[in-house]
Amino acid sequence: VCAMRLEPGPNGILTDTLRDPAPFLEGKLKAIDAIIGRRPYFAAGDGISDRFMLEASTHRLVISEPETEIARIAAYHGWWLQTDWPRGVAH
Repeated sequence: VCAMRLEPGPNGILTDTLRDPAPFLEGKLKAIDAIIGRRPYFAAGDGISDRFMLEASTHRLVISEPETEIARIAAYHGWWLQTDWPRGVAH
């Protein structure tokens, strides 16, 4: 999991400045490259912001409603696509 990281200030307290690369859109792939030093073997995503990471991966899984843009891209490319899953909590 790659998450956004904040820059620490001179006193060690985190600031509101994001540390590069920010893991969003193309930055997700840059963050993965920085952490593991290569393209991912497997990536899973649920939105269009995951597209670059998914395209660079060897194996891809998209978990999304079927009418979304990322689901259409996944279907077009033949990526694994999960459009149904349990929602909510049973009471």
